[in-house]
Amino acid sequence: MPPMLRTIKTFLFLCLVTAVSLSLLHFSAPFCRAALLHLNGNWSTPFGDDDGPWVMGQAYNISVNHDPTAAIKINGNLRYATKEQQGDDKTATLAPSAAISLNNDLFRFTLSGALSNQQRDSGTNTSNRNWSSNLSTNYSNPLWPKLRLNYSETNSTNDASPARLNTDSNNLSGSIDYGWHFIKLRYNYRNSNNIDQTDNSETQTYGHAANIHMAKTLFHDRLALNGSYKFVTNNSEARGADSGGRLTIDLTASAAYAGIDNTPLTGALPLVPSLNDQDLETATSVGLPSIGDSLNLVLQINLQTFNRLNVYFDRPLTTATQQRLHWTFYSSQDNDIWVPLAVISTIDYQEEDNGNTSARVTFPLAVTSVRYIKAVVETDPGLDTALITEFQAQEQITGTENSISNDYVSQNIQASLNYQPWQPLQLGYNFNQSTTDSNRSALSTQDNHTVSSHLNLSRYFILSLSLNENIDKIEGLKTDKDRSYAFSYQATLLDNMNFSLNGTRNDHYNGSVKDRTGDSISTSLSTVIIPDLTANMSYQWSKSINHVTTNEAKSNSYTFNLMARVNPRLNLSYFYSYSETGTHNASLLYHPSELLSFTASAVLTDTTQSYTSTLNWRVTRKIQADMNYLMSIDDHDTTYGSRLNLSWHLSSYLSVRQNLAWSKNDTIDSWSGLLSISYNF
Repeated sequence: MPPMLRTIKTFLFLCLVTAVSLSLLHFSAPFCRAALLHLNGNWSTPFGDDDGPWVMGQAYNISVNHDPTAAIKINGNLRYATKEQQGDDKTATLAPSAAISLNNDLFRFTLSGALSNQQRDSGTNTSNRNWSSNLSTNYSNPLWPKLRLNYSETNSTNDASPARLNTDSNNLSGSIDYGWHFIKLRYNYRNSNNIDQTDNSETQTYGHAANIHMAKTLFHDRLALNGSYKFVTNNSEARGADSGGRLTIDLTASAAYAGIDNTPLTGALPLVPSLNDQDLETATSVGLPSIGDSLNLVLQINLQTFNRLNVYFDRPLTTATQQRLHWTFYSSQDNDIWVPLAVISTIDYQEEDNGNTSARVTFPLAVTSVRYIKAVVETDPGLDTALITEFQAQEQITGTENSISNDYVSQNIQASLNYQPWQPLQLGYNFNQSTTDSNRSALSTQDNHTVSSHLNLSRYFILSLSLNENIDKIEGLKTDKDRSYAFSYQATLLDNMNFSLNGTRNDHYNGSVKDRTGDSISTSLSTVIIPDLTANMSYQWSKSINHVTTNEAKSNSYTFNLMARVNPRLNLSYFYSYSETGTHNASLLYHPSELLSFTASAVLTDTTQSYTSTLNWRVTRKIQADMNYLMSIDDHDTTYGSRLNLSWHLSSYLSVRQNLAWSKNDTIDSWSGLLSISYNF
């Protein structure tokens, strides 16, 4: 480390220690007047015939917030947690942290540090230390740019012999934001370095991102112009190798998506940026699926070569849970049409140094020339749950090389024009071009052109027309082109009746040859029959032709939906859909009082039946009970499941929570529970 940087680091650390120490001394006299102390504790133990040995968990937390002046804020936190499991080591974690911030009209400065020590009775002890500083400007002059600068360091070690963990990392980042009239500018720089002493390897990553955006309206807002240009470069280099002669480099993912989707061959998913944010500790909202559901995890890797995927969980997974999980993998070029990945994978579950579990998916053959990669997770009957903290793609090379680099560059150009020549008519054009290149992937360019019009003459005539063309060029492959035409007609026939008619045509070209054509027409009618009784009917026809194989496919589907509000406390609904097979769906919501509500639903198809019911009962002002029951029947199996959640707030300081779950099918009958006691002051 350079002497100047070491001096700055020492100075900032001493500032933090001094500030916190002075604050604690200040607490001793007028403590209650200027400081806020918060204490809480939690005791929990799961039980049942599916969770294995007895487990007891305890956690205690103390936090202090203090504002010596209006411009200075100081806070500290101390967490102590233990986990005892029958037949296993006792694990104890001590984690103090502190932060001080200074805020005035010119700038905001924050300095924070944290330490986490995990000890096991007869196992490996782990220590994590980190500190960070952040400086940003508050000056509000519109001619002065917004500046931000951040620096942080992290060290992780354990006392195994030989050591399994000994890493040092530092991160430096900064940004400049500037706005002038209709122009906005942003520049961001980041640099990180990670040294692993256990295998004498080092990974360094740095990158730049610049963006300019312009927006302007003319002719009394009848003409709107928008344009932007974004340039991103990311350079990573891994040096050294582990004992097996392997070098590993993390890939840069442009986006991460996740969601429950039981049709993984088609469709896009919601964005979940936290799923790929290099934070392996913090749990996301994405968790293991329920029985019968499929969890889809997607990374946009933009043609980068990879041969390993890592999925990190927020807790240990038992061997029984690992055996219940089933994985499949898909690739896509457009995040809509997916094909199963032909490369066979192997999956290993590993215990991370924080005690949690990760799934390492290894492909013996590298996967190339795919824009998106999808992992689909399904589970057999069981009661274990876990949240995912990170989804990561890597390239791993085994051989004599002592370094591997990945230089990634992307550019995006966007321009749009919207014109309203007269009040009922709107015309628009949008252009988008994305280019990505890497020394470990092919050069690719995606162009999108969209022309649209919208005419609203009256309630009886609303017409929209659009033309869309996507061109996908990948170096070494034939150009893919999709061209689609669409129209939409809407009308309010009566005050309580709406009608719509939609149609699309899609042509796909592989090179200069048109290989696929698709047409679809749909219509819907919704009406209010009488007050509190509404109905909706829809019909869809589609046809697709493969010009290469001369195969032709047609489909027809229709739906009918009826919703009735019998009274303010009772709602009924019925839904029927047909496409090759029919599906009936009926539901009931009964809310007799503010303390009690009941829902029930039934879904029937030609091959399956599913019944669910839920009771929410607020027994008293402090006692809440939720009960759920499920029965699912198919040609091969019948599954039953039930859950009870009971919470009791004994006082404003003490609360008890009891969870019970039961599951049964033809081969498994299991139950489990969790008792949790929490104290807050």
